[in-house]
Amino acid sequence: MNAEFKPNPRTILITGATGFIGQYICRTAHAAGDHLIVLSRDPKKARNRLSAAIQIVTNVDQIDRAQHIDVVINLAGAPIAGWFWTRARRQLLLDSRVQTTQAIVDLIERLEKKPNLLVSASAIGYYGIHGERRLIESDKAGSIFQSRLCEQWEKTARQAERFGTRVCLLRLGLVLGRGGGVLSMLMLPLMVRSQFLFGSGNQWVSWIHIEDVARLIKFAIETDALRGPVNGTTSRPVNHKELMVEIAKRRRPLFKIKIPAAVLRWTLGEVAQLFVDGQKVAPISAPALGFKYRFEKLNRALDDLLSKHSVRKSVEDYLATTIFKRPRGSQ
Repeated sequence: MNAEFKPNPRTILITGATGFIGQYICRTAHAAGDHLIVLSRDPKKARNRLSAAIQIVTNVDQIDRAQHIDVVINLAGAPIAGWFWTRARRQLLLDSRVQTTQAIVDLIERLEKKPNLLVSASAIGYYGIHGERRLIESDKAGSIFQSRLCEQWEKTARQAERFGTRVCLLRLGLVLGRGGGVLSMLMLPLMVRSQFLFGSGNQWVSWIHIEDVARLIKFAIETDALRGPVNGTTSRPVNHKELMVEIAKRRRPLFKIKIPAAVLRWTLGEVAQLFVDGQKVAPISAPALGFKYRFEKLNRALDDLLSKHSVRKSVEDYLATTIFKRPRGSQ
């Protein structure tokens, strides 16, 4: 993808750039003509997945205090659905987010010219579990592990406000995109013409197309009035059954298998919350300032993302990831 010529390109520092969302953000930002600096512990992996024109650093200490950075996009964090939430795994999930975010805040303090904006990822798990209740940005954090994780992550990011940097906390829902992420996992049973339904199927799924994630970040960069928590979901959540039915339309299954919530909770423990306990989230902050979603309806998003070819390709890409491998440091 060739970069667009931009007379005054922004310099953007991105963490978590080799992840599913990070790669997409890097591609769109590079194509728009921005100069990218990527923080990655694995420069070889980053170079293989990203454009050769992108600058890669393995530690923020390699960034000179005189370096001009307009925007920081912080997406770093170990996959939350990657393994059981043992004590060691919980610590890894926390450290991978908070330590990287703290390093970014320390960099901002050190830079001679502060970035205009820090967009720091978070998740709608911040709100906890509330059934049918509609959740907006002003609602408080819940009490479950996901909530405490997001709360500490956001609290660390907000330290950057002390140095005059505007902070947007992007609370992402289920991000739908090609070649990875949760959509590929949900499509996996279709390879054997089966459809899984988790729990009752009535639990809410608050979702967003990956293109709208990139557009929302661009909107945050260009809208000085946007700050604080920003729900990264559409205003049209669906229940789990609706989501699975829409996905199945693209390749009709022969078998439908319902997995009771009790079975998932018994086998997965707290991780089962990701599958059987949903949040009904509504975005208020960005739409109030004029943000418009390109993919507001689920069927339009899936029409864009899925085809006969992409079903197999997405599953193959998913299986090629490390999600089925035991992460280092887990017990």
